[in-house]
Amino acid sequence: MIGVDCSELTGDEMLAVASAISEGLDGRGVAIAKDDKIMIDQRTKSKITVAEVLSLVETFVSRRQSPMRYSVEVSGNNIVVHSRVAPKGGEKKTIHRLPPGFLQCSLCGFLTRNRDELTLHVRQAHEVIR
Repeated sequence: MIGVDCSELTGDEMLAVASAISEGLDGRGVAIAKDDKIMIDQRTKSKITVAEVLSLVETFVSRRQSPMRYSVEVSGNNIVVHSRVAPKGGEKKTIHRLPPGFLQCSLCGFLTRNRDELTLHVRQAHEVIR
């Protein structure tokens, strides 16, 4: 499974990355934000590659207001997004952290404990068909 480590980003930045990935996958997969990481749930027969997700993350970073404050690296099936600037006091990561065991829809913020329920939500609420 492909993962994106966002531990150096704010919660809002992490959700924005997850949303950009989900949109870029065009229904072939969904980016699920959990703790400090984004996991790519691919439920179709077409394989989503690390290079494809890396391209989506790099495109997202390049469109940020200050793209030079970010860097991206790959380690196996994991992509790590670094931020050169620490979050401001009001943007601390802990404010945006999910309770243990919860999964969040990267498109709208819907919370659930069940992965199948999240997949069903994405299909129905956001009309993502796989």
